[in-house]
Parts: sequence; structure tokens; C-alpha cells
Amino acid sequence: MCGRYFLAELADLYEEAFGAAFPSDWRRSWNITPGRPVVTLRRCAAGDPAETAWMEWGMLPPWATHPGATGRQINARSESAAHKPMFRDAFRRRRCLIPADGFYEWRRDVRPAQPFAVRCAAGQPIAFAGLWQRLRTASGQVVESCAILTEAASPATAAIHPRVPVMLDPACWQAWLDPETTEPARLQAALRSLAPDALDVRAVGQRVSDPRHDDKACLAGAPEAVPAQGSLF
Repeated sequence: MCGRYFLAELADLYEEAFGAAFPSDWRRSWNITPGRPVVTLRRCAAGDPAETAWMEWGMLPPWATHPGATGRQINARSESAAHKPMFRDAFRRRRCLIPADGFYEWRRDVRPAQPFAVRCAAGQPIAFAGLWQRLRTASGQVVESCAILTEAASPATAAIHPRVPVMLDPACWQAWLDPETTEPARLQAALRSLAPDALDVRAVGQRVSDPRHDDKACLAGAPEAVPAQGSLF
């Protein structure tokens, strides 16, 4: 799954790649939690350039009638999203990228659970494959919300958690955003992830485990690092 990530240093690289400026009120964050507004990249119509948009992390069901409706989902399984009532229309018509420097996951077979930060080893930005939903209430309020697609973890991170966010290969970014592509088979082909050896996995301290903390210290190394994979590290 993906329940925590960070976007603090690499926003300029996204702006350069897509020619889409981040919102003026965007601020760096080292501990992004579900329920918060997050920056996304999308293309709404053929011929449109990519645009950034704030969305609430936790996608509302397509049948929701108000922002407080139950059933929000922060993640969607990439293997089944095209066919699930919750996600299938968004999979075909409302896809986005969710920019990140990296994400956190906790190894829970130790006490206390050990957090790890996962980043691109080359220092490049990561783009999670995302889906989004728009709710227009009876009063005219517009609420946009999103979910991050996940997939089975590679050996590099499987000992930490069996699922990871889909971190799209940059060669697939534009294909995933293409509003003219709606066939599930073609979209599944665009869900090509970064190679596992492109990732850097490091233990970090317990500060990030408290969602109230949001500063660079969340990425500080653990005093006594616990390995990501048994005794292999």
C-alpha cells in the first residue's frame, strides 16, 4: 500500500518536464498523510497541456453525494481497478500522476515498527499512477479527490510490505495521462514501473511515524538501522 509519502526537493523537475507550474500555495512536505490536499498532474481533454491540481488524498466513491460520504479509498489495486465499480470509470477517463520525492513504509515484524524511506537512487522525481474523482454537490461545491494505484512489491521492498505504489517509468508518464486512451488493455500496458534496482531503500528514524511531524528530520537515518530484508543488508 501507500499511506505516507514526501515531496520536498524535486518539484522543479516536474515543472520542467510538463511545463505546468505547481500551485502558488504549494509548500514542501516531508510527511504527507491521507486526507490532505495533494498536488496532482493531469490532462482533462485531448490537446490540453498537463495541469496541476489540488486534490484530497482519499478518493470519494463515484456514487457519493457529499464530501463526508463514507468509502473513501487512498489506494487502488492496479490489477483490478479497471473492473471495480469504485474505480473503473476513473481508470478509463480520470487518471493523474501524483508527484513525489519518495514514500515511506513500515516494517512491522520488529518493535517498534521500523519506517523506511524509498526513493529513486538517481535522485529523480517519482510519479505515482493515480486516479481521480470529481464530486459536484447540490449546492454547487466541487470536490476533487484521488487514490494511488498499488502493485505487488519487488524483492527490494517485499520484506517491508507486500504492496507498493505504482511508480511509473518516466517513459510512461504521457501515455498514462493521455485522455484519448480509454481501453483497459492499453492502459495496463502503460502501467510500467521503475526497475527495482532504480530504488534506494533506507531505514529512517521514528519521527516520521507521528503525522504531526513534517520537516526534513523525518528523513534522518535511524540510529540503529534495521535491515529492509532480513540479514541481506
